[in-house]
Amino acid sequence: MSIHERTHLLLGEETCQQLQNKHILIAGIGGVGSFAAEALIRAGIKQVSLLDHDTVSESNRNRQLLALASTVGQQKTAVMQARA
Repeated sequence: MSIHERTHLLLGEETCQQLQNKHILIAGIGGVGSFAAEALIRAGIKQVSLLDHDTVSESNRNRQLLALASTVGQQKTAVMQARA
């Protein structure tokens, strides 16, 4: 079983091939963007650009995927890139 097998079953081979060749820009990787980025990367999208000039803050920890005690103060884009 490949890592993307379930995605291929859900979307179909043709759609997955089309998506893999797309370049996706996510502007803002906070409460919604962090989960969107994670889902797209896990679905096999090869080119995802992240745009966010903010750093992880303590107040982000209750709602943002990348906001952990260990990531407070770090650039959000760097934290998300490390997850990928």
